[in-house]
Amino acid sequence: MDPEENYRQQVELAGRIAREGDSESPNKEKLAEWGEELSGLVIALNEWVSRGGFVPRVFERKEGTK
Repeated sequence: MDPEENYRQQVELAGRIAREGDSESPNKEKLAEWGEELSGLVIALNEWVSRGGFVPRVFERKEGTK
């Protein structure tokens, strides 16, 4: 499991879902497919972190921040 790649895919899929949902005639099949894929990625990353895996670097605190 590559949590960095997982997170990148989550962001990409969320963007696709948002853009398609905002279109005049959203493709419900695509939205369902992407939603299923996104939920699988979220669950996989959650299980990874829950079992002691590292979180994607984007969530690491930078020194001097709260």
